[in-house]
Amino acid sequence: MLHDADEYDYESPDAPTNAELEWWYAVQADQARAEVERTKPKPPPPALTNGHKVPIADEDILTPEDRIRAALLRGDAICDVPPPEPLMGGILSLDSVAVLYGRPGGGKSLLALDWALSIATGSQWNGNDIVTGNVLYALAEGVRGTGPRVKAWKAHNKFVGQIPDGVVWLPLAFDLREPAWVGGMASVAADIAPVIVVIDTLNRYAPGTDEGPADMGKVIFAADLIRRMTGACVLIVHHSGKDSTAGARGHSSLLGAVDTELELKSGEGILTLTITKQKDGAEGDTYRMAITAAADSVRAAWTGAHDRI
Repeated sequence: MLHDADEYDYESPDAPTNAELEWWYAVQADQARAEVERTKPKPPPPALTNGHKVPIADEDILTPEDRIRAALLRGDAICDVPPPEPLMGGILSLDSVAVLYGRPGGGKSLLALDWALSIATGSQWNGNDIVTGNVLYALAEGVRGTGPRVKAWKAHNKFVGQIPDGVVWLPLAFDLREPAWVGGMASVAADIAPVIVVIDTLNRYAPGTDEGPADMGKVIFAADLIRRMTGACVLIVHHSGKDSTAGARGHSSLLGAVDTELELKSGEGILTLTITKQKDGAEGDTYRMAITAAADSVRAAWTGAHDRI
């Protein structure tokens, strides 16, 4: 067993070798560093947030344990967590993920565009009060037809002037299952600070997917990351399956994960919107709209029918 190096007679045959001395000094140095780290003042743990998310900028420097501690609530603090904040009446909420689905060519993009422009311009939508704010609209299909639809919307609503610059169009297709693209999209969205982000359509932003649980899990993660970084409503425009009575196409995990599910049916020039899921609100409300011609294009005009089934 080695003792303090000063105790040795280095002329003795029992004196430690140079290698043993180097090892001993290394051990002492490690112990000294460990003691310094042990006695170093530690920063206080993150304060309890009482329902407020840890700022994104801080998440990269927090350990998983820190983040869990920061999310803890005690006792009645859960009652202080704010309820969902409406974005558009009882249809869409801020800080949520929603899906609007229907058959291909059934008016989904027409309706999503109507919502986006109403939110951006402060126009009440079919009797529903809205929160006015910036819009990020990602459209990977129908880009050339969007301009005429915007003109039709302006003509029908007698909107004079230009659409606000707060409406940001993203006519680019990419894969929301790819981490680099998801991170880039979330970062850009955070800079724009929208109240709604429209993904039109899921089929174009998750190309080639079999829409099984693995693919849907990645899409859900992407939408939730964008929501967390913006506080916006992330609206995914999606197709119904071959059996239209079975809901949105793909794995049921999508329905389980979203806050709001909206079904759009079309027939004989009439669109019927039904709230089929509302995690924190009323379900079953329906709205009926007519597809009307305006300014060399079409738009959805409310018929005045609003029912609860």
